[in-house]
Formats: sequence, structure tokens, C-alpha cells
Amino acid sequence: MLPYRLPYFNQFILLLDNPVQDGGAITIRVIALAGFHTSGKHSNSQGGCGSQLLHRQMIIHIGFRQCESFLFFLLQIKMIINIIRFYCLFWVAGAACFYTENMMRTDSYRSFKVLVALLFGAILSVASPIVMADDELVVYSARKEHLVKPLFDAYGEKTGVSIKYITDKAAPLLARLQAEGKNSPADVLITVDAGNLWQAASKGVLASVESDVLKKNIPVHLRDADNRWFGLSVRARTVVYAPERVRDGELTTYEGLAEPIWKGRLCLRTSKKVYNQSLVATMIARHGEAKTEEIIKGWVANLATAPFSNDTKVMQAIAAGQCDVGIVNTYYYGRLMKKAPDTGLALFWPNQNDHGVHINISGAGVTRYAENRSEATKLVEWLSGEEAQKIFAGLNMEYPVNPGVSPDGIVLAWGDFRQDQLNVAKAGELQAASVMLMDRAGYK
Repeated sequence: MLPYRLPYFNQFILLLDNPVQDGGAITIRVIALAGFHTSGKHSNSQGGCGSQLLHRQMIIHIGFRQCESFLFFLLQIKMIINIIRFYCLFWVAGAACFYTENMMRTDSYRSFKVLVALLFGAILSVASPIVMADDELVVYSARKEHLVKPLFDAYGEKTGVSIKYITDKAAPLLARLQAEGKNSPADVLITVDAGNLWQAASKGVLASVESDVLKKNIPVHLRDADNRWFGLSVRARTVVYAPERVRDGELTTYEGLAEPIWKGRLCLRTSKKVYNQSLVATMIARHGEAKTEEIIKGWVANLATAPFSNDTKVMQAIAAGQCDVGIVNTYYYGRLMKKAPDTGLALFWPNQNDHGVHINISGAGVTRYAENRSEATKLVEWLSGEEAQKIFAGLNMEYPVNPGVSPDGIVLAWGDFRQDQLNVAKAGELQAASVMLMDRAGYK
């Protein structure tokens, strides 16, 4: 382990082959590499100083938001020449970063950074390939670290498999998988919302997996018809309301919120969020575009205020009396009730006399170029089983996707409801149509 003290820096990622400059980032793909490892907060690409152990290619991810140390771990070096090569790389990295500290505010900084990236790539490109061991997996996760690390730790304890992971938002991870292509180190992709999973499958970055375990554990409407992705947890996007201001019988369906009775009483999250895009997409699948657009226009006409940036703000506005009803994901309601149990809000399950409550999922798929496909499949299978499903349910107050596992006690107290049985893939298939429809309806 060779420690380095680093100055403050912006960020670049090294890969060799088709260098791409995007804002302050340089991306170059390096093939035939070695490994290095980061865990905990440094595995998060949101701003830590770190790196990941990647097989058959190395991605150096140097973050620079007040980074204090840069730790490389040399793993599986089979020839002494490789040790010498990487030792040289580390000294170059330290020297380059130190020198760059004095160039931070100069016009030549950007050019210098490109040269440093190319120098790194040149040194790395001569290294012999080092393949990741069979008992190691790389996961790209759009779920936050505190929601996935307990699962990975439990799986590692049970099986001895080491899981290295990168967390980021869904779109950057998908773009990364596409850019990496067959050289991607990722074995598994985990993300939220069926729309994102459908996009990943449609972009060709997920592999079809034949697994009797997954077919048994996951209902057919919560997985891809071609077995490229599988739901792992369920969230309902339902109605939240203020009981003291909403009379019994007023609430009925999602469609009913477009009625004049709700004029000036409705709050919504922005249409830019994928959760609302998925909800509207399933409405299009059920009602067609013309009727759905009429419903959305009714929602817009009934808004008490401009749409909010998140579900928590919607609930806070209802609690403050700014509006009476809104549409939120159930786990946001659970989080708020934990922090402020006296907020005075309640959940309502709409459409119980027809198709049921709109649901969505978080889920996972084995990547198309996974080098360790067998172990990757075993991980996804385990995530659908009883032990992992209980962890999912407890960590974020979501519903288990496996019907044989009961929800957490807090979630059970919210009551039973009828789920919409429409395959959640529709959220992705009709996402583009839903975005255009909401724009036409004036839903911002």
C-alpha cells in the first residue's frame, strides 16, 4: 500500500482508447491493467478521492474535493516487472498532482491535465493483464451506499465473495456501461425505477439470465420478459392527504384528482422525476394518450402551487396547509413519519375497485459483458431470497418483491392494498411518450 498526500483538484478518470473530455473530466480507457481498491465513502464517485479494483482494465478515479489521501492497493501481481511498472505509476501520479496544485488557477491547467492523463495511460498500457478472482464481483449501483452496503456485507459474510461497488445516479452509470462496452468491469447493475432498468436493457448493456430461482421468487409483472432485469424491492406511488381537511369518500382514484373538487388542493412533485414519468406511462398504457393528457391537464389545473422538487416537500406543504393531497412514494412517507410522527398525514390507496395502486421497483441485472456471470447471477438470486428481502424491507421501508417475505412492521401498519398487475416494463417503453405528454399538458 503506497500512501500519497494529494492537493485539491478537480476530477478526471483515466481509461486509454478514445479519450473524451467532458467539462472538467478526462476519460481514457486503459486495457490490460491491474487492480486497485476503494471501499466505503471513497467508492462513491460523487466526490471522494479513490479508485476501484477493475479486472482487465483500470479506471483511475481521482476525486479532488478536499481529498487528503490517495491509497493504491496492489493486488494479484504475479510478476515482479508489474510491481516495478506500477510503482513508477504511483510516483508519477503523486508528482503530477503535487505540481498541479500550483497550476489550479492558470489557463494551462486543462492542457496539463490532458497530458497527465495520457502519461498515466502510456505507463499503464504496458502492464500485463490481471484478471479478477472468481470470488470477486463489481457492482454499479444507482442506489445509495447505505442501502446497498449492508446487503453486500451480508452476502460477503455468507459466501466469501468480495463485492466492490461504484455508486452514482442511474444515467451516468448507464452511460458509463455503454462507453466501457466489452471492457466494462461491472458484473451487476442495480438501479431504481423500472424505466431505468428498461433503458439499460434497451441499450444492450444487460444479459439475459435463465434462473429458476429468480422466476420463482419474483412475480412475472416485476421482471423483464426476456430475463434481463429483475425487481428486488417494491414501492407504491400513492396518495397522501391531510385527514382533517379531506372528507371520507372524496378520494377515489388517481384520475379523480383531476376533478374540480380538488381545485387549489393538489400538490405534486415535478414531472422531471422518473417516478412521475413512470406513473403517467402506465396511465398511457391503460387509458391511451388522449384520455391521459386530459387527466394530467386536470391535475395541473388543480395545483395549489408550482410542482416541488421532491416528495418530502410535497408532504411538508400538505402538513403546512398549503394543499390537502399529493402523490408520493411510500418510503418517503415512512421516512417523514419516523422523523416527525405528529405531522398528521395519512396514506390512501387509490383505484382499489379497478386496476390497483401504481407500483414501481428497484432492481438489478447481470451486465452483458460480465466476466463472472455465474457469480453475478448467484448474487441477484440471493438478493431475491428471504434474507436479503428482509434487509431491503427494513433499510428503506420498501415492500419485498418476493411474495413469500412480509414487509417491515412499520410498513405493514399502513394497511393492505391491491397492486397494479401491469408489467412495470411499460414504465420504460412509454417513458418518452409520457414526458412529451406532460409537457403538452403544462405539467412542469
